[in-house]
Amino acid sequence: MLEDPPAKVTLGHLARAERMCARRLKLEHGNTRANWTSNGRWRVSNRVTEEVRLAHTDLAAPRADRFDGAARDLTTEQLAVYELATRWYVTLFTRPVRVVDEDQWGTDLPGDLRLVGRAGLAFTDADDRPEIRLLSFGSPPAAPIALIETPAVRFAMLRRVEWLHGRSVRVAVADLVRGTFDEDTIDTSAVMPGIDEWLQTRLDVIRDRVANPVPKPGLECAWCPYIAGCEAHR
Repeated sequence: MLEDPPAKVTLGHLARAERMCARRLKLEHGNTRANWTSNGRWRVSNRVTEEVRLAHTDLAAPRADRFDGAARDLTTEQLAVYELATRWYVTLFTRPVRVVDEDQWGTDLPGDLRLVGRAGLAFTDADDRPEIRLLSFGSPPAAPIALIETPAVRFAMLRRVEWLHGRSVRVAVADLVRGTFDEDTIDTSAVMPGIDEWLQTRLDVIRDRVANPVPKPGLECAWCPYIAGCEAHR
């Protein structure tokens, strides 16, 4: 008999637990099977991310021609976004790095929990120093705060705490549609205690929300994979 998988915790859960529909949060957190949804909205971002990873198989700072013809199966609109994103990538990221192969989709936590989801791309430079690059594609502008204060950066470091092993890491965040860029060098050993405390606080919020999973109708209903049978829509 198969054992139940650990409860799932995603970046979205940690960042938006208070604002999410509690019913959806509980079902996602409990790994409940959902209706299949199209991956069309991620087609360009997934392609760019994969091409960036392949471009750094060897220590390199790829030129724009590295991406020529790599996505000719996209629609005209998708191809335009792909070309914009790859142009911004080679403009913003000029340091030679080599990608670190990662074969796991999640990171286990105490208490039968698992952090699940992508957390940027991990690299090492010519001196074997670690770097994490977090790429987005047209995300809404965010308030200007230190990178270490953002949930996405904290999630990425939690996912890679064993690989970082207390080392300082260069973290870069870029939106490849809007052309924004920020980076910082973070002392892992200094910040991880605070990130662990933040994680426990956010997990407490998730536990409180799933304990009373009253559905909350709203815009996210349009793409909720659990809308079938939801009492808020009867």
